Amino acid sequence: MTESEQLFESFCAARQLSFQRIQECDGKSPDYRLCLQDTEIIVEVKQIEPNAEEKQLLNMPPEEWDAENVYHWGIPGDRIRKKIADALPQLKALSREKVPTLLVVYDVVKVWPELADDYAVKVAMYGIESALISSAVAPEGGARILRRWYGPRRRLTSQHNTTLSGIAVMASRDGAEIGMRVYHNYFAANVLPKTKLILPGILQFELEAEPEGRFPDWKPIRTPKEALCAAARKVRRGSSRDR
Repeated sequence: MTESEQLFESFCAARQLSFQRIQECDGKSPDYRLCLQDTEIIVEVKQIEPNAEEKQLLNMPPEEWDAENVYHWGIPGDRIRKKIADALPQLKALSREKVPTLLVVYDVVKVWPELADDYAVKVAMYGIESALISSAVAPEGGARILRRWYGPRRRLTSQHNTTLSGIAVMASRDGAEIGMRVYHNYFAANVLPKTKLILPGILQFELEAEPEGRFPDWKPIRTPKEALCAAARKVRRGSSRDR
């Protein structure tokens, strides 16, 4: 059992979530069935391991690192992108397009947050952010953007890989409680049950808008109580500005 699978099972057990490990068949089966009340989710758990170049750096004292090594030099989202590609055949094999699926990713490296942060997940799912910029200066100054779109390296579209319902990035540092950030796939054929995922240690996010012709940000999915509190805070801020 991998470190990521152990953490996933500990996470579920701590919240009394019912899960069942799936017997592997030729390595083409996903890892778990997760039951949330009356909803079944097929789960594949993957972990980001250090590659040869990263291992070489990690074996060096930090004071010997070059300044550029503090930030990761790879293509944004590539590690998550590879995990999506690896997991999809396994998830499709069992979900049969009828039940939600979840890819859980755990970063074993824990040195470069950008390997699995919000932006890495977004561009892994929907592609590298691209823009066509005019040489003419915009009226307000700066560059004039003629068009923007998600370019190459996208894994999820309205026509491709809709089996994947979402990606969860699992994290645990220095013995702290395990947490998950769940990112819902805008194009999912079978959506994850948002209300049933409102659990301690889980934060959920969805895109503000369709990822076509724009770069929408992730927005948190709040419980009705949280949404009401957020609206009240917004009203209070508006009232204080009017005084």
